[in-house]
Amino acid sequence: MADNFSSPYSYYFTKAEISADRFDDVYDITEAISELNIHEHIDKPYLTGTLAIIDTVDFLNTIDFSGTEFFEVGYCLQDKTDVIIEKRFVITERIVSEKVNDNSELIFFAIVEDIYFQQAKSIITKSFDGKPEAIMSKLLAEAEIDRELNSTISSQSTMRYLVPSINAFDAARVIRDKSTDTIGTPYFFFSSLSPRKRMNFLSLAQMILDEPINTVDQAFTYSHLLAQKSESLNIEIQSYNISAFSESKVDNTLKQVLNGSIGSIQNYTNLTNQREITFRMNLLQQYVTIAEMFPNSYNKLYDDKFMGGLHNFNSVNDSRLFFSQQYSDHINSIHDQEFEGDFSKIRFAENLRDLIMKSPITIEVPGRKFITDTDKVCVGNMMHMRFSKNIVPLGDNISEYDIYDSKKSGLYLIYAAQHTFSRTKYSVNVTGTKLMNTEGNN
Repeated sequence: MADNFSSPYSYYFTKAEISADRFDDVYDITEAISELNIHEHIDKPYLTGTLAIIDTVDFLNTIDFSGTEFFEVGYCLQDKTDVIIEKRFVITERIVSEKVNDNSELIFFAIVEDIYFQQAKSIITKSFDGKPEAIMSKLLAEAEIDRELNSTISSQSTMRYLVPSINAFDAARVIRDKSTDTIGTPYFFFSSLSPRKRMNFLSLAQMILDEPINTVDQAFTYSHLLAQKSESLNIEIQSYNISAFSESKVDNTLKQVLNGSIGSIQNYTNLTNQREITFRMNLLQQYVTIAEMFPNSYNKLYDDKFMGGLHNFNSVNDSRLFFSQQYSDHINSIHDQEFEGDFSKIRFAENLRDLIMKSPITIEVPGRKFITDTDKVCVGNMMHMRFSKNIVPLGDNISEYDIYDSKKSGLYLIYAAQHTFSRTKYSVNVTGTKLMNTEGNN
């Protein structure tokens, strides 16, 4: 438990208990927790994490640990208890144990959200009809997963999916990859560290258009000057301070070119009537629809001038097969599309899913702004970030563009997060990616 009420890192465990179906006792481990990490990812419909405890009472032997225990945790802000986030995990394994001294042991466990095991209890062999979001809801119900679906309307018409003896989440990934919105952006299916019992099935466009979690004036900011005087600022301002950031394996444009994400030729052969559909994938033409969602001060993430334009490359000639009109009631298979143009939407969505991971950045910030009563607490949100330039000019007429790095600064989509609860603070490592660069970086 943190004890600093004036810190943006402060929090309070309302619950930290271990139980199991094989015994009746419930063990309160609040004071034994050394560190708890909870991971969110935009491509995972469940949370994962690690739990570290200090064992001074021979806990493992007391409960006869077997890797099928439940860990229930609840937490809130110390100065605001109106929002309490509670989650239930299954402890899947003991990662490592380290003796601290003769009377204590540091134990690390792997944990996964309980809905993962709920959907893994049985496989599904069944036919589902409906739009993608409707089939998603039916899959959750079939697996008896106690979650509502927070979704947007896809562009696909009613389709039929014969689930081939797989679990619900594997089936959901197939649905996700066959779903787009009207402009061709991909869908994501993910769980959130939210107090609400919901799962998210949202298009990229919807996440872009949703209100960011902060304003430009309240951007999460990395600045040595701000860090030096942060303790003199009020707790709300301190909450937007970036204490550290890192970038690795970014701007790998060659990888995007070689896998055809920017320019390629696509061929689809209909084995039912032997008809062939061929089109060029030109990311520049389709990227215009994404650019329109941002202010005019933004521009593209890739070089459209290099060697005549990367979008003019034909680096991949991809061929795919499909059947049409498989059913007598004229409902399309999930692998078919109602209109030929829908195939290009699916391929654009695949490319865009790959491209948005091109320039990720990871920041460490206080956890205060991530305890909210919303469907998307962290992952799936847009976030404003600002980073100071390495060299800031001196003078009286200095603009924001003179102070902040236009390559790094901007509006980011959060696609991964690690929530860390230590004995003294709650911090979040947020990984975001940019769809556009700010003005001044042409």
